[in-house]
Amino acid sequence: MGQEQVTGKVYLVGAGPGDPDLITRRGYELLQQCDVVVYDNLIAPELVCNLPDRVETVYVGKQKGRHTLPQAEINELLVKFARAGKEVVRLKGGDPFIFGRGGEEALHLVKNKVSYEVVPGVTAGVAAPAYAGIPATQRDLACNVTFVTGHQSAQPGEGTVHWDKLARLENGTLIGYMGVGQLPHIVEQLIKGGMSAKTPAGLVERGTFGVQKTVTSTLAELPVAAETAGIQPPAVFIIGEVVLLRDQLKWFDQLPLFGRRVMVLRPLEQAIEVYRNLRRLGAEVVPAPTLHIAADFDRRGWARLQSLAKPGDWLYFASENGVNHFFRQWRQQGRDLRGLSIFSIAVVGRGALRALEPTGIHADLIAATPTTIGLAEEMAARLDLSGRCVIRVRGNLGDEAPDEILRRGGADVQSLVVYRTNTAKWSTQQLDQLYRYPPHFILISSGASITALIKILGKERALQLAAEATTISIGPSTSRVARELGIEPTLEAAKPSLEGLLETLQASINNH
Repeated sequence: MGQEQVTGKVYLVGAGPGDPDLITRRGYELLQQCDVVVYDNLIAPELVCNLPDRVETVYVGKQKGRHTLPQAEINELLVKFARAGKEVVRLKGGDPFIFGRGGEEALHLVKNKVSYEVVPGVTAGVAAPAYAGIPATQRDLACNVTFVTGHQSAQPGEGTVHWDKLARLENGTLIGYMGVGQLPHIVEQLIKGGMSAKTPAGLVERGTFGVQKTVTSTLAELPVAAETAGIQPPAVFIIGEVVLLRDQLKWFDQLPLFGRRVMVLRPLEQAIEVYRNLRRLGAEVVPAPTLHIAADFDRRGWARLQSLAKPGDWLYFASENGVNHFFRQWRQQGRDLRGLSIFSIAVVGRGALRALEPTGIHADLIAATPTTIGLAEEMAARLDLSGRCVIRVRGNLGDEAPDEILRRGGADVQSLVVYRTNTAKWSTQQLDQLYRYPPHFILISSGASITALIKILGKERALQLAAEATTISIGPSTSRVARELGIEPTLEAAKPSLEGLLETLQASINNH
């Protein structure tokens, strides 16, 4: 008898309309657990570039006149991965079963006896109007809502939209997808079918993104209003009396960073909270993980720590990554936290302090000046380090100056490398998105991050990107590196921290 074939499973997951925070909890969990992600064009980059290293990603996005893979080949790709025993997330914009061709993919999986599950998503037809302050229904204005595609296939037998019938809908809202290119024809057909030319209408481009654009007018004037405003796909149109509520209900447009696209040069492991804070303020985040952080187990360093450590020695933490990787490796070696009781703990930076909190260990010295050199100077000035060992927990990169300062103070300085920083790799899709939607602001969190950006993009492209944006450096040492590379920061954070970067960004906008 032949060996039984191992079959995986496919999850048709709706990613939501754009804002990565709108994916469902179930969808997010599957992304973290799966083996492969097959994703579309309109997926927020943050959902894909923040996946565990072991997850394979395959881009199959479609744009007008440009398909990475035909739909039939996407269908076969899902079957192929599942038959190889993979857990596959088919990540689709919005909801898989609302104009997402999820039904076709599900039917193909059924035909090939592949197990699958559908995880619904927030559809753009509801989310984009909601972010524009337009409810799809309203008790006194609209008691029904109709979703329709504005893009009609030229293939025979693939369905025709009967605009004349839709024109006769009463007390309802008509919401259309993919209709920007066909808008003059759609409007003409609706009016010809009997809909009043004065019916309130609107268009929302890139709904739920921080650079969302909304126009409203009468139905008859909508094509001209869209052209004047430069509305481009992806956009949804809304037709009905509910559009009149926008002036009273618009909220997203009022957020302080609305309309600004912000690029954050920081490893993803340390940037998620920054992204969330920016989105809460209305910005569109451009995730730019120029650096990739990976564990690096230093056997000799750990052996030295075990042989040299004695009561009164210090552990020196200068980064969130250092704290996280140190304690992870400590546990992986089967060590008990009580074994750290002989050490005093020195910490610099809010990120490192936050990472230390879950361990239940309190820092004995917190740098007043939030820099690695500042911590070393404080230790040398305030402590008697003679005969003391200072274990500097760090990555493979970093300034050697703190070591010299500590040695001059009498300390025996030993390095323990617990993580490695590498230049990240960006997909063609990430680069295309960046060039299509360049940032208004670039937040530079370290010299290494701006150096890596130049490696990824090439110097000419990186300098051009920086020249067309407002660049904000986290502090003097980072500004110095940027200048050496040919980038003069527009602004420098008053406080050398992530909080300082955000405060400087907001102040810059408020001052204009």
